[in-house]
Amino acid sequence: MAVKKTEAATKLIVRVESGTKPNGTPNYKDRSFANVRQALTDAEVYSLGAKLGALQELPVRGVKRQDASTLVDE
Repeated sequence: MAVKKTEAATKLIVRVESGTKPNGTPNYKDRSFANVRQALTDAEVYSLGAKLGALQELPVRGVKRQDASTLVDE
């Protein structure tokens, strides 16, 4: 049984700090950007996330890349 992996989608997620919880720990929100080109390197995705993060009013606390794939039995 051979399984083939097909890249389906890539999403860029910029995590921002949106405030503080009652116990004093930071509260975070994720800003998602879908349909990112799958061919981009991790460095290019990070650079894009940093540029988008600079447009946010809230402080950026992280940049994530989320790749989704479809697996098919051949």
